Amino acid sequence: MDQNLTNVFDPKICNKVKVSTVMNNLSSENGKQFLNDRRDDTCWSSAEGKFQYIFACFDYPTKIKTIELTCSGGFCPRVFLFFYVMK
Repeated sequence: MDQNLTNVFDPKICNKVKVSTVMNNLSSENGKQFLNDRRDDTCWSSAEGKFQYIFACFDYPTKIKTIELTCSGGFCPRVFLFFYVMK
């Protein structure tokens, strides 16, 4: 990951992050805190299911130019839809 990119999940930028599910309900190992921690050995892992999402709520207008995703594992999405909400 490019170290010059901004972490949009930083609490100074994003006031709320929700994810659809966490694999095996083990937030301490698979939770949303690993979405963008800049480590290669951690990640958010969702439970299997047809729909998965990441919800981000921002306090002020935020322009997102690029989103980088890395998918791995047995079930990876075929379609990505991006929505963001401002408070």
